[in-house]
Amino acid sequence: MIEITNLKYKYKNNEETIKNINLQIKDGEVVCIIGKNGSGKSTLARLIAGITMPTSGTVLVQGIDTKDKKKFKNLREKIGIVFQNPENQIIFNNVHDDMIFALDNLEIEDKENKIKNALIEVRHGRIYR
Repeated sequence: MIEITNLKYKYKNNEETIKNINLQIKDGEVVCIIGKNGSGKSTLARLIAGITMPTSGTVLVQGIDTKDKKKFKNLREKIGIVFQNPENQIIFNNVHDDMIFALDNLEIEDKENKIKNALIEVRHGRIYR
């Protein structure tokens, strides 16, 4: 479950993009966040994944507070993010290399098979868990 409470985020220029978001996403639920360019969709995703820290409020992923640096590895086991455009990828310029990097950090064996199975699930519109 993802629980977001009173979430706010301000950019360095003091522009507040995320304002008092309260949201609960239950296990197995599929949620679509839509909006215009610059409306905060990617920022919200980064906040949920723990890539960006909120100005205030909390984000809990399976009970893990995304601000708790001691539980960062546990958070990575629960949630990740793949951006639509390769130029926005976190580290590498393609999804495969980002997935390999993530699986290496989690010390997961049989990485290529896991990636292949995940991509099959995505292609067929199934949620991969």
